[in-house]
Amino acid sequence: MMLKKILIVHLGKRSSAALKKAEEILGKNKIEFLSCDRREISQKANDSYSLILTIGGDGTFLRTSHYNQSVPQLGLNALPLKKEGFFARTTIPHLERDIGRIRKGDYSIINLSRLVAKINGKEVLCRALNEFYVGPDKAYDLFNYTLDVSGESEFQRSSGLLIGTAAGSYGWLKSAGGEEMPLESSEMQLLVREPYHRSLYPAPKILKKIISGSEAVKVKITSNTGLLIADSVGKEHMTFKDDVIEITGSEVPLKLVSFG
Repeated sequence: MMLKKILIVHLGKRSSAALKKAEEILGKNKIEFLSCDRREISQKANDSYSLILTIGGDGTFLRTSHYNQSVPQLGLNALPLKKEGFFARTTIPHLERDIGRIRKGDYSIINLSRLVAKINGKEVLCRALNEFYVGPDKAYDLFNYTLDVSGESEFQRSSGLLIGTAAGSYGWLKSAGGEEMPLESSEMQLLVREPYHRSLYPAPKILKKIISGSEAVKVKITSNTGLLIADSVGKEHMTFKDDVIEITGSEVPLKLVSFG
């Protein structure tokens, strides 16, 4: 890969030591770069970069992925003893070596599926790399909705829904009782959280489902308010009674840079 220009996305003061060292390494190797705080990523990400390097943990990687259209993305775990780094494939001690490997073509690209969501037919800006959460805006509220998926339709009451990707099946989905999926799978996984049932409300039949990324999960909201959010770090989208949310697989995967 020709590294003409790199966009570095960081956590500000929390990653300052790692950022300074990364900038020194790139400067030493005569690679042009631009650094930006992850709060500015929506204005900075574009296809003019050869590589996007995120410095932080999975949260920074995920937030950056929401606005990255097609640029290969490399995660650097700034504090590997303190931060989770599922997507991180390098650290400061290994960055110079790994930059050299990228220049030589000694790396691989893992295509990670993403999801897109629409509210009442209007697409939300963020693609989800892990999952979309659809549910109450307060964790203790019950969420009412009608779920349509794979030709089945069912009214449900629960703590909300997770609709996730293969990458997401190693995170929140897994913790909530979902199944791990092959990382490069294009399928989606649906999981109903804490389904409610009593004598007036029979137990829901659709609780966990793996479906094709070309299918759609539709949720018609019957609660007064709710929330849609990508990867727990995206913009919160409030939902209201009679809103319809539709989630499908994105046609554009995230290109994760990895080393064998």
